[in-house]
Amino acid sequence: MEKGHKRVSVTDICQIPGMVRGLLYHYPESKEKLFAEITDIFLIKNLQKKISY
Repeated sequence: MEKGHKRVSVTDICQIPGMVRGLLYHYPESKEKLFAEITDIFLIKNLQKKISY
């Protein structure tokens, strides 16, 4: 993210494809934990793509 996780807003996060605003109010305890989770998901998906080649 170009802004850095401390400057990212809920609106910015909701622009991620597949993200639903309501999910944000039920899932993460903090923006930092949400950022870590999104990073993990991104890394896992990219690793899976590389392994499948």
